Amino acid sequence: MNRAESQVSAGENAGHKLTHVSAVGSLAKVGVLKPGQGLSEDVQVKLEPALDCRNLPLIAFVQEPRQGRILGAALLRLSAK
Repeated sequence: MNRAESQVSAGENAGHKLTHVSAVGSLAKVGVLKPGQGLSEDVQVKLEPALDCRNLPLIAFVQEPRQGRILGAALLRLSAK
C-alpha cells in the first residue's frame, strides 16, 4: 500500500487519525527455492474490499534461509480492472 490510515482509540495518540506510507498489507511465504532449481508459483492475493487497487505495488523477495538476507527483489504495479 502506498498509503493507509488508522483511527487510534487508545494511548497517547487516542482520537487522532494517523497516516502511514508504504505500509505492508499482507506478507506470505510462497515457496522454497532449492539450489540449482527454479521456482514458478501461481499466487492468489486476497485484497480487502475497501482497498484502492489503483497503482498498488506487489513486491516479491528472495531471501536466504535462517539469516533472511535479501538475495533479490521484484516489484509489479497492479491496476484496477
